[in-house]
Amino acid sequence: MTLLQMSYILEVDRCGSMNRAARNLFLSQSALSAAIAEVERELGVTIFLRTNRGVTLTEEGRARRSAFGIIFVSDMTEHFIGRILREKNLTFQPLVDIRPRVFLRKGHPLSGERAVRLEQLYAYPYAVFTQSDSNYHFAEEAVVGTGAEFDRVVSVSDRATAYNVMAHTDCVSTGSGVLPDGYGDDRLMTLPLIGDVPDMRLGVIRPRDVRPCSAGIRWS
Repeated sequence: MTLLQMSYILEVDRCGSMNRAARNLFLSQSALSAAIAEVERELGVTIFLRTNRGVTLTEEGRARRSAFGIIFVSDMTEHFIGRILREKNLTFQPLVDIRPRVFLRKGHPLSGERAVRLEQLYAYPYAVFTQSDSNYHFAEEAVVGTGAEFDRVVSVSDRATAYNVMAHTDCVSTGSGVLPDGYGDDRLMTLPLIGDVPDMRLGVIRPRDVRPCSAGIRWS
């Protein structure tokens, strides 16, 4: 679950209405419903009970709301994400620093490199994970911001679209390099991004007013 997805769930829970939450988030109701459905498929649970009087959290949904989420934070996104976490009464605990990586398709012209410099990427289209032109910071894996240095930028609103675009073109992107089993794409690979690019921080988020369970405390 990403920070963006968690913010959607919290807003729907606060509003008790998918329609009202969509208006507050400046999304269409269908886009919000699709985003929630994606999280439910990923977690294998039903988060909201939908009735003609609105939506409420299921028992599983309440448990997930209190559970840990894992996000990446970069220098590019830290200030914005920190503000969003405070607004949502969430806390972030850094765990480890990691070097960013480049996402690209197998067989890409750069796929034979051992590592890639940012300047090498400028010759290719760049995929930016965003919901709108003004809130790309929600893509917590952002490393190079809006991609203003690139001649060609492709804006995508979900990971599946980003993976598909990169798998069929020479489009590249940057981030943690994580391609989780079942949610990655076998057509893609990652390479180390070297040069003057800051580290990313992997950490956990949880509601500030909820104590982590004992398993969570041991893990963190």
